[in-house]
Amino acid sequence: MQRMLSLVLLLCSMTLLATDITFSEGLLQQAESGDAEAQYGLGMAYYEGNGIKQNYFEAARWYRKAADQGYAEAQYRLGCMYEEGKGLKKDFSEALHWLRMAADQEHISAQSSLGSLYLWGSPDVKTGISEGVKWYLKAAERGDIMAQYNLGWMFRDGFGVRKDYQEALKWFRRAADQKFTLAKHGLASMYRDGKGVDQDYCEAAKWYRKAADKGLSSAQYELGSMYYYGRGVKHDYTEAVRWMSKAAERGNTDAQNDLLYFSEQGLAEAQYHVGLMYHEGKGVEQDNSEAYYWFRKAAEQGHVEAQYMLGLSHKTGIGGLLDNEEAYFWFIIAATSGHESAIESRNNAARDLSQEQQDKVQNRANEWLEENKMP
Repeated sequence: MQRMLSLVLLLCSMTLLATDITFSEGLLQQAESGDAEAQYGLGMAYYEGNGIKQNYFEAARWYRKAADQGYAEAQYRLGCMYEEGKGLKKDFSEALHWLRMAADQEHISAQSSLGSLYLWGSPDVKTGISEGVKWYLKAAERGDIMAQYNLGWMFRDGFGVRKDYQEALKWFRRAADQKFTLAKHGLASMYRDGKGVDQDYCEAAKWYRKAADKGLSSAQYELGSMYYYGRGVKHDYTEAVRWMSKAAERGNTDAQNDLLYFSEQGLAEAQYHVGLMYHEGKGVEQDNSEAYYWFRKAAEQGHVEAQYMLGLSHKTGIGGLLDNEEAYFWFIIAATSGHESAIESRNNAARDLSQEQQDKVQNRANEWLEENKMP
């Protein structure tokens, strides 16, 4: 199983939200007069390019003027620019200094960012970990979701702290209750594995679904697995493949491997979705030959959508497969199951064939339907 839960570095870029502060001559005059709030605002205008050409160097210059006057938000953003190397040379010490200045003024994002900086940037590993945990706890207690999630991961795996599943559960839940998608996955894994709480597949499936609905591929994969094995949800191969396909299309290698395995084991729904992935180039390199191979496998087992896709492949000549008679054949097969697009395509395809060709293909389709006991 792919390892999903990992520490999310609270890089400043993740928390520097855009503002609607726009450059104006009035703002410039206020800033030049020494107004810290205006200096900060001017820095924001330069940083975002609002009303003036974007200029990180000028943004940093005005942030510094406000930061020197103790303006916490400017201190935070100046620290972030040193951490990211935007408009300034990347400098751990300067980033630490300015983030610490803002954090000491109870700036919550600065506290969380400071925790990440200590954990991953400090040359003194021991000090970095202890300080990182300290600042994460400060930010987490005040509701910072990234700090809460990171603490959940750290307590779960014993990274920098004593392993404590109940603490991990607590922090995952706090972040999940604030609708943080990764935390929903973290909480689901705790219920699935029975860590810090009684094992509960139903609760696990509930939280995986919440994260999966937000597009988190690892949660989509896990939810698909639960449908496949019937854990916490009714056993359902179709739903299993549907969720794994969503994950696979987002590049989740576990989902891709499982879908391929199910396809090789003869599961038609999986074969169709693998074909679709190759056809559209989602999660894999686009390959019409592979797409056709898997569509054919599924179609021969009676998968209606795969039958329709085979018809389209032959009608449009994708991958050099242009063949009007073969297209007509598969459209007939799919149309027999009431596939509306296939019915329309069948009728259109018939116009490109003589009556003799139509009769020949229809007889072949009848034989196929009888042999394969299609309705």
